[in-house]
Amino acid sequence: MYELSYSALIKSLYQNQVKFRQKKASYNFYNWLFKFNVRLFYGLVACALLRFTTSAIIAVLPDD
Repeated sequence: MYELSYSALIKSLYQNQVKFRQKKASYNFYNWLFKFNVRLFYGLVACALLRFTTSAIIAVLPDD
């Protein structure tokens, strides 16, 4: 049979909570990184579309 004292039980619960917090922190970091990369990609696409449309409009405009 196992003899588990009260302090050992508290210590094991605390260690499990620390492990869970570390996993949650890494998940939050990777989630933020993914969102940041998606926003960066959409920003670059928007800039490319804006540049393409402005150059197309300038090319269509008549020369003075």
